[in-house]
Amino acid sequence: MTDQIKAWFEAHTDAKRESLLQLRKLLMGIIPDVEETYTYKIPVYRYKGKGLVSISAAKKHLSLHIMSTKIAERIKKETEGAELSGATLHFTPENPLRQILVRRIVELRIQEVENSLRGKG
Repeated sequence: MTDQIKAWFEAHTDAKRESLLQLRKLLMGIIPDVEETYTYKIPVYRYKGKGLVSISAAKKHLSLHIMSTKIAERIKKETEGAELSGATLHFTPENPLRQILVRRIVELRIQEVENSLRGKG
């Protein structure tokens, strides 16, 4: 974790920070050869040089940015407990995203990136 990303996490309240760090740990564990960068003032998780997902925090919620409206449309019936707005899932520390949902999003995004790299996307 870079100093910049570490400072970003530390800037949030304890509950938000803990929830975001748990999501980070999951993302770092399931994205092959993940690269964590700091872009647009938020952590971005890259796969093969392409932005896969990112996370952010607002006053009333936390967010997982899916970075794909196609995938957001595919998973909209699976987002129980979270609010889907465009290609972003909003959640709270009290109601974190389900791991199975995060895994599904990452798997679909990896497929999307692979297809685009093969010229099929």
